[in-house]
Amino acid sequence: MSSVGGSNSSPFGNIVDKATQKADKIVDKVTDKVETILRETRTQSEETLKANTLRGTFSLDQAAGISKIGAASSNFTIASATTFSPLDKLPANLRAAYTNVESALDPTEKSALEGLLKGGKLTMTDSKGKTMIENLYEIKIGSKQKGVNSGQLLKDAVLVMSDRKYITQGPHGTCGAASMQNHLWSKDPAELLRMVKDIAKSGEFVSRDGTKVKAGTGSLNWHEGNKTTDGSTEDRRDFNIIFQSAVMRSVALVGGDSDLLGGVADYNVNKDNSNASSVATGDSASDPLHVTNLLESITGKNYSLGTSFAFGSGTRMKELETASKSEKKPIALYSADGYFSLHYVVVDKIENGNVHFQNTSKLKDSGQVDVMSVAEFQKRVRSVIY
Repeated sequence: MSSVGGSNSSPFGNIVDKATQKADKIVDKVTDKVETILRETRTQSEETLKANTLRGTFSLDQAAGISKIGAASSNFTIASATTFSPLDKLPANLRAAYTNVESALDPTEKSALEGLLKGGKLTMTDSKGKTMIENLYEIKIGSKQKGVNSGQLLKDAVLVMSDRKYITQGPHGTCGAASMQNHLWSKDPAELLRMVKDIAKSGEFVSRDGTKVKAGTGSLNWHEGNKTTDGSTEDRRDFNIIFQSAVMRSVALVGGDSDLLGGVADYNVNKDNSNASSVATGDSASDPLHVTNLLESITGKNYSLGTSFAFGSGTRMKELETASKSEKKPIALYSADGYFSLHYVVVDKIENGNVHFQNTSKLKDSGQVDVMSVAEFQKRVRSVIY
């Protein structure tokens, strides 16, 4: 008998071989069965995973869509609650007037109009109880006075009321009237607008105390680009032309309506060349006393006029500084050349040794604050109205 590990020719070896073969077949069958089960399981798992993935993707997409819709709805709600609507600033009875006025404006004027609304100016009332937006609407729907360009006047009115830089005097000696306009822009803006509207509508305005101020000769059909008698080109906006000409007719240094002689000279914008001959005929320059009196008539408040023409005295600087500190926007008359050539300006403030003042003797739409040292201004100042 051979040892273990040798030949299997023995009976015992045959039995072992047969058992081994049978075991191998059983293992093969089990293996095949297991592999089949694994394949089927793997296929099912992959299909399930794929199906679940598709369902998951769809659900996520749906959720994203719902989320987007929800977010959009939420954003719309928030936007609706917080986005500024100009009409929200106005009482219901004034909204139609605003919409009507806005429809006649270009983008620049529309922006200015919205700025007036946001700043609370359009609901300011004049001496007759009308709001700014109502007066703008009246300008828009037309004037009864021949020569007035209502569409242009409306645009000019919106711009001028929105920014003082639009107040200029052009090639004319209307600094007194322009400074009054600048002063009223700060202190009584609704009344300023009302007066221009009334002049364009009826040819005159009536002040708080009943004083009538008539349109300057030729001013209602006088527009930008027109030429004065000496060939100077008009570069003022219609709003400025109308107001300043009416004021000049009243306060002209020689023969104005406020003069003791009662308007013997009359003011004519076409003849205002800002020279000595224009002054002599009442077509240029204004009397500080008449300016003071007209301001009282318009505003219903008391004004003080302090004057000193002694060369270099500057005795009114203290009054000027006191008035400017209390936000009275005083009007100062100073000598542009050291003594003669007099010029009106509106003082905004005095600080750090300088006088800051609104100067209207600029080109169109370029009115601005100029600065002069207190020492120099003191040499030049002749009158203060506050």
